[in-house]
Amino acid sequence: MSNSILEKSDDMEYLFKNCKLEREPIADNLTKIIENLGEKGSFVLGIDSPWGTGKTTFIKMWQKKLESEKSDKIFTIHFNAWENDFHGDVLSALIGELDKHLNSIENSNKGDLKKVIGMIGSNIIKLITKGIVDLNEINEKLNETEGRVLFNKYQEYNELKENIKKNLFEIKKKLEVDKVIFFIDELDRCRPDYAIETLEKIKHLFGVDGYIFILSLDKEQLSHSVSTIYGNGMDSEGYLRRFIDLDYSLPNPSKNNYINYLMENTI
Repeated sequence: MSNSILEKSDDMEYLFKNCKLEREPIADNLTKIIENLGEKGSFVLGIDSPWGTGKTTFIKMWQKKLESEKSDKIFTIHFNAWENDFHGDVLSALIGELDKHLNSIENSNKGDLKKVIGMIGSNIIKLITKGIVDLNEINEKLNETEGRVLFNKYQEYNELKENIKKNLFEIKKKLEVDKVIFFIDELDRCRPDYAIETLEKIKHLFGVDGYIFILSLDKEQLSHSVSTIYGNGMDSEGYLRRFIDLDYSLPNPSKNNYINYLMENTI
């Protein structure tokens, strides 16, 4: 089912009162899971459902519900991966979306938050320009004077990663919330390399206490992306389990609810 089926107008506010698929209890149960995680470590939840079954509508409704009921404990960001896969760097796009959301809030620490975002931007630039050294390059130059330089570059890379994690934790602290939740939408529609890079960046650079990632995806399609990058012999399911801590399959919409809704809006 396409998202437009649930939309009453172009400026739809994505509230569960407009949902005819009775999915609010699902959002409530998933919220309880997130709240019971505590603040230690990051967490990735996959909302799995085939294309056209209303995943985007569901996560936007869920996000609105969290914003209205849990704003004192949870800060949310919506990131459409498909609309951003033209961007050369996933990390920059994710932080850019966080910065945009910070612009729209009222917070006494807003000035400090913007400074921390600036620090993250600086670290990202350094990270992109330095990159991680290829192991083959290390082996080739191990016995040369440049070998020490290569190891130094690797150490600098790790230091930059840790700096970004510290900055992200500082943002959560200044927001005065328990959790920062990224809703990552349309991941399965992205270029295979961008989809995989998004998963890897989330796991390796956002492994910060209290950061939660909700991935809206068709896991079967995402598995095809993994096979495209790593070959058909790759255990795609096993690979995705490395990045997704918990899978939840969104139940298929009730045909009766769908037909009744169509009748209500066409008669």
